[in-house]
Order: sequence, then C-alpha cells, then structure tokens
Amino acid sequence: MVKTSAILGLNARAQLFSYKYNPIRAKKIANSKLITKKVLAKAGTPVPEIYKKFTNPREVVSFDFGTLPDSFALKPSKGLGGDGIIVVKKRAKDPSTRASTELSRTSSAQATFRVFCITSDAEHQEGNHWEAVAFAGKNNLSNLTSFVDRNNIQISGYTEEIMPLEPLKAKYEAFNWSVIEVDGHSIETIIEAANMAKAIAENPTVIICHTIPGKGVDFMEGRWEWHGKPPNPEEAKKALQELRTLRGKIKSEHE
Repeated sequence: MVKTSAILGLNARAQLFSYKYNPIRAKKIANSKLITKKVLAKAGTPVPEIYKKFTNPREVVSFDFGTLPDSFALKPSKGLGGDGIIVVKKRAKDPSTRASTELSRTSSAQATFRVFCITSDAEHQEGNHWEAVAFAGKNNLSNLTSFVDRNNIQISGYTEEIMPLEPLKAKYEAFNWSVIEVDGHSIETIIEAANMAKAIAENPTVIICHTIPGKGVDFMEGRWEWHGKPPNPEEAKKALQELRTLRGKIKSEHE
C-alpha cells in the first residue's frame, strides 16, 4: 500500500519549480524534456521506461506494485502541469555512486586501474551524490577521478538560483577530495588535469570543468532554456553555421 500523500508530495526543487512557473509554462518545459529523451533513446542512451500511467490517485493506492518487473519511481506525467501520475523505472544510480561502489570492491592501494566518472553540476543537489562523495573520501579512493561539468544551468533555471552549489570546491575538500579547476573547453587542460590526478595517492580527485552552455551559438550561449530543448530545423541550421564558421570568422567547408 502506498500513501497518496507520499506520491503527490513534491521535493524542494519541484516545489520551487511549481511556484516559479504556471502549469502551462511547466508543461511546455516538461514536454521539451520528453522530446529530448526520445532523441536520446533513439541514440541508444538509456532512459526511464514507463510501466503504467494513472489518471486518478485512487488507482495508485489499489495498484499491486509487486507486479512490476523492476525497481520504480512515481512521477507526475508531463511535468507539474500534467494530467496524471506515471510509474517509471527507478533512475540509474548517480555516476559517483556507481564509481564509488565499484572501487570499494578493490583496495585503492592494490588497484591497478583507474575509474573516471562524469557528472553534471545540477545533480550535486541530490543526496545520493554527496553520499558517494563522502564514501569515496572516507575510504581514500585515490584511483577515482570525477569530472564535473560546471555549466551553472539545469532544466528549470540557473543552479545558483534553484539550489546554490557554491562553494563547490570547499565542499569537496571538506569531504577529503583533491580539487582541480580547469577551463572545460580546453581539451589540453583537461588531459593535463587528468594526468595530475594520477599522481595524487592520498585521496580521490575531482576536476571541476567550468563550461559555457551553448558556447559558440549566439542564441544558445549561457541560456538555461536550451538545457532540455531541441532546436527546430531552422535553429539547428543557424547553430551549425555559427559553429562551423566561428560566427563568421572563417569560411565553412559545408558552404
């Protein structure tokens, strides 16, 4: 038996989201995210699978969840402005959680391999991420290197407005991690930082990559609205033109 109140309850981020936008606006953003997930699925990226949709909370209370083939999570359909409740697969564990779990099976001192994980900045708002960070720091998993894409945006706004992450470097250091900050658009700098991490033997390392979302495209650069919004054909053509010509500075071979 699952309590209806628990199903319909919203976490802090969802509450803020619902206060900031009206249902129509929320539904539009959620639908854009659903379109993005369909694109990812076609590309072979794992996305949550919908098991069943409920249109009435009473259906949820009487449903036998023991019939579900896998772990699950309950979410509102089509965002907060949706028309029902759906049951989906439980989202895969946070990358840091998976990495820390794998490393815990092998002593860092004995390991002959390195584990790299890539995380976003917005997922640092989740508790399981910091549980993994604390675990790795406590166990001195020195052969673990985590990359953070610090682009300051998420699906509903800027991270520092939704749920501030700073001081991010100090937080990692408090959990016994070594911290390296780099320009996330410089491949050479990232490789150099990864090599530096290999030389750190006393604790895990996080490489915070500062990036600008949509860099190189004037109507996308720095705008959180494009976090989960696919461009239409005309917008895509314009974006590719700007990227291929460095905003008109060079001639594109595609012209």
